[in-house]
Amino acid sequence: MRRTQMLREASALLANRETMGDGALLKSIALTGSGSARVRAALAPLAGFVADVDPAILAVMPEGIFGRAVHTFCVANRIELLRPTMTARLRVLAEEHVLPVRYAATHDLVHVLVDEGADYAGEAAVYGFACGQGLSATYWLALVTACLFWPLMRPLQLLAIWRGAVRGFRKGRATPLLLAVRFEERLGEPLLEVRRSLGLTHPTHAAH
Repeated sequence: MRRTQMLREASALLANRETMGDGALLKSIALTGSGSARVRAALAPLAGFVADVDPAILAVMPEGIFGRAVHTFCVANRIELLRPTMTARLRVLAEEHVLPVRYAATHDLVHVLVDEGADYAGEAAVYGFACGQGLSATYWLALVTACLFWPLMRPLQLLAIWRGAVRGFRKGRATPLLLAVRFEERLGEPLLEVRRSLGLTHPTHAAH
């Protein structure tokens, strides 16, 4: 399937709330490269893996638990967690394009793990984190675009956006490859313990 065809199909899927998860994954596949040989090798065991995270379960978890922090993040920012239906065709694509699927499927969870918000500065930080992890040139393009064009829309946030990008990059450089871990399976554990075990304990993280 060509990228343009993928993007057309992704747009149609994103327009329907029931298929938004599939659309987001397909869009990520269409726009993202496969990553370096190192990243491909590290992510190979996760080919086709997409966890189904139930927001209702996260909502009743105790404070301080990773899943509850994800729920709080989503509610505060009016975000719905992706729950793709994973049709047979999408499952095949997911097995062939592990990096973009991992990135899209875990994006909101990564925000929580690296302690970044959903504002412009927080998004720049997550792009910076992806660059620091050495995932793909695609994320460098996204980061540069964010740093150049988002300040045009929000001039007063220019420094915050740039600082977020640098902060995220430093976090990414200091952290083992995050997407190679099935951290979605640890939503019932204390957030601080999950962060520590993943190497996310550098000083730029707040203790919450």
